Amino acid sequence: MDRRTFVMTGTWLAGTGCVLSWPWSWPWPSATARPLPALAVFDPTLAHGRALADYASRANLSKFDVGDDIGALWHTTLGPILRHTPAMLIGATRSSDFFVLQQSVPGTARMTQDTCHDRGHTVVRFAIECRPPTART
Repeated sequence: MDRRTFVMTGTWLAGTGCVLSWPWSWPWPSATARPLPALAVFDPTLAHGRALADYASRANLSKFDVGDDIGALWHTTLGPILRHTPAMLIGATRSSDFFVLQQSVPGTARMTQDTCHDRGHTVVRFAIECRPPTART
């Protein structure tokens, strides 16, 4: 999927209760770089998380449920993938899960984020560009 198609399909979120300002409707952290494969991280207990999971399924993206332990997901799955493969990590999670991701990604990662509320929970919607040191452009 090319970047333009991905950005243009960001309108699927309209009507879920937040002003549409999803990370993929913003400039990517590195707008001049070639598009990266996207991995979707979502919390299925949040409306935004379910919407992202549905979108990821339709767009044929790899998707990951945060489950009970985002740290375990990072160390067992996401970290090993992103250590060797450049990718864009997109997501909709609770602020506590985003905090753990933010602390886990390499310091060289570029991030864009937005917050809103979903039934009393603060939801962070984000895009994190991760490139291994040897994959810098």
